[in-house]
Amino acid sequence: GEFTAPMDGLYASFLSIQQNGKLQFFCAIKKQPCMSCIHPNQCNQCTVCTVFMCKDQINACTFIVVNMKAGEKLLVFCIKYDDALSCLPDAMFVCFKIG
Repeated sequence: GEFTAPMDGLYASFLSIQQNGKLQFFCAIKKQPCMSCIHPNQCNQCTVCTVFMCKDQINACTFIVVNMKAGEKLLVFCIKYDDALSCLPDAMFVCFKIG
């Protein structure tokens, strides 16, 4: 998922994840552009929030309010911990302006 702020302001961001199998993975919402990172999926300074799913969980969600300038982006990165798995979970990523 990717969201670009159309104007300056506060934005609510919601990430919901649901899995059908026994996956173990990590998802992060990152704010871009981050002037200090070369590889966005490896930078911790631009991380807004994270979600870690264990194999025995069915769903997880996070809600965060972010101050953004016009043109800045929020991106979702997901990383699997088990290389034998061929799919990532179902995810819903929503952003909207609140102030």
